[in-house]
Amino acid sequence: MLDQIQVNLPLIDSEFAELFLSYLSPVGSEKNKSISFTQSNNNYFPHMSLAFKEEAEPHVCFKHDEDHDVSIANTTGKKKESPHKYTD
Repeated sequence: MLDQIQVNLPLIDSEFAELFLSYLSPVGSEKNKSISFTQSNNNYFPHMSLAFKEEAEPHVCFKHDEDHDVSIANTTGKKKESPHKYTD
């Protein structure tokens, strides 16, 4: 059974990471630039978390008897800006 899924993002901007995690705080518990999402029942699996770490590549770690890391970095060489305006 899959025990945990942890999304790890590079810590590029500490201020952004703290603000982003504060928006998510109503649905989990924050600690050390990460959040563990609250489950409706502790017996439900997998446990989910998101963390900002000083690592080179974003990746997802699937945990069971051993860890399986999967890179989620954009390796296509293509970039597309959002058509939505986020700030004034």
